[in-house]
Amino acid sequence: MQTFTTRKVGIWIDQSKACLIEFSDGNAIFLETISSNILNNNKSTVDYSRINKIQFSHDLRGLRSSRISTSHLPNLQKYFKKLREKLISFEDILILGPGVVKDQFYNELKLDQQYQGKFIAVQNKGNFSEKQLILYINDFFNP
Repeated sequence: MQTFTTRKVGIWIDQSKACLIEFSDGNAIFLETISSNILNNNKSTVDYSRINKIQFSHDLRGLRSSRISTSHLPNLQKYFKKLREKLISFEDILILGPGVVKDQFYNELKLDQQYQGKFIAVQNKGNFSEKQLILYINDFFNP
């Protein structure tokens, strides 16, 4: 008799990168870091003086209440698409991070038909070291 194991992943995400940690066989394992390239002007933080409300595209309709620089929107869409492709094989997803990018990504997943029926949780968490992140994911998914 074959047993089915639910694939679980934690993702810590902000405007510059996402760190993916898989939880498998009772242990969290670091998978990879994905750079965002959202900030196409190579700044390490958003220039909040240039942020304005914009009309979002169909793909990001769940983000209408959010604020983001119009020059960064195409890179944000590419970033979210890359992350959705990486996470599609997981059934349980924990999204962590500071700021609004984690919430925007969560809204993006909720609108994607491929993610319907999956368990998706989101938590506001600041910066972690890789070791702290692995421990947090381990604690979250361990019964």
